[in-house]
Amino acid sequence: LTMPEYGVTVSATYTKNVFAIAIAEGVAVKTFVGNTEVAKAAKDSTVVVKPTDDTKIVTAVEAAYGTDSKATGTDSFTMPGADVTVTATLVQGYKATVGTGITNGSVAVDKALVAAGGSVEITATPSAGYEIDKVFVGEDELEPTSGKYTYTFPTENAADITVSATFKAINYTATITDYYNGTVVVTPARAGSETAPALTALNVKQGDIVTVALPST
Repeated sequence: LTMPEYGVTVSATYTKNVFAIAIAEGVAVKTFVGNTEVAKAAKDSTVVVKPTDDTKIVTAVEAAYGTDSKATGTDSFTMPGADVTVTATLVQGYKATVGTGITNGSVAVDKALVAAGGSVEITATPSAGYEIDKVFVGEDELEPTSGKYTYTFPTENAADITVSATFKAINYTATITDYYNGTVVVTPARAGSETAPALTALNVKQGDIVTVALPST
């Protein structure tokens, strides 16, 4: 604006670009632009709603604004260009905990807190030389479905669970194609793997030593 040689009256129009979020009791919010958390909510930012009680799960969110408008989501919503009042549906969550004392492998769950009727996927990863033996929820063995271990919490009388697994050593086969009347020994010795002068296939495990002794000439 270049000032003329006489008096002027200046006016401006402002557009609001930061909006207020009023939240219901029992929940808290965090605002993001992309993956970056920001302090204030602008239009089109993502607002994530979480319970203040860590035993609860948010299953539905409603952000009311204007006369009769609302933004909705499961546990988040996209901020409209207006102040909002947020309410949320909370349900009891149940813990899925990995047990202690697991050897020769590891166990992980895809979520630590699950609502009644929800599912948790259990991943059992064996150490080198081992394979999955059994997967347990509490003391009950869990059978895989299409190669995956999934536990579904009951809709009634759900409770916290502890998951675990056992792992067993993989059996390998040592094939002797030509032993020239010598002997074959596997260390350490096991049933079926003792000295076998005429055996062409032995059950062995990773780390075993297979010794072939040729006859003296």
